[in-house]
Amino acid sequence: MTQPVNQRDTAQIARRPRVADEVRDALRRLLLERELLPGDRLLVSDLAQRFGVSPTPVREALSLLEAEGLVAKRPRQGYVVGDLLDHSTLQSLYAVRLRLEPWAAGQAATHATAEQLDRLDAMCGAPPSPPDALSYHEYAGVQDQDLTFHGLVADASGNVVLGDVLGRLAPKLRQFHAYHQAGATELAWQEHRAIAEAIARGDADAAEAAMTAHLQAALERIRSATVR
Repeated sequence: MTQPVNQRDTAQIARRPRVADEVRDALRRLLLERELLPGDRLLVSDLAQRFGVSPTPVREALSLLEAEGLVAKRPRQGYVVGDLLDHSTLQSLYAVRLRLEPWAAGQAATHATAEQLDRLDAMCGAPPSPPDALSYHEYAGVQDQDLTFHGLVADASGNVVLGDVLGRLAPKLRQFHAYHQAGATELAWQEHRAIAEAIARGDADAAEAAMTAHLQAALERIRSATVR
């Protein structure tokens, strides 16, 4: 017979994912702020002591970050900070985005709800200021907003499968967030604004063209900042 779970066990089960998420977020900040660099070893015992938690949520956090591509698990070495995507993978990633996202923007121009249009407009309401004086933590927040914007466009297309597919690309894109690109925040805001305005006008062709131009420009910015 299955033994009943007592209240203490239930509380521990409910609390553990939250602690693991907090550790994951703290580790991600260290990566974004470049306190940890590609190839650095990530010892569970050291991290548990650093964050004042048990090893279990640290292991769970590392597993979550591994799924995002930010850390890697190597034989006889354990977890290490992951490498940047290479040129070939970067090109492949953006080849997929350039196929799907312009179409999504065009669809959004004819399918977006009033609420979705309001959310897109709100995300493009004010330019970042000053664009080149952000900390790595603040820059990471800007990049999270970028992913959110693209997710909103995908949702506004009305194609739920598309939104899921594009969402799966987000972890790979996060691998570039530790690299601040001069002027990128303001340029991306201007490009997002052009996309949102075309969608709001219901101009599918302009929305598609604006998204294509944005992705091509983003690819060049990322390549110049990260690919050697």
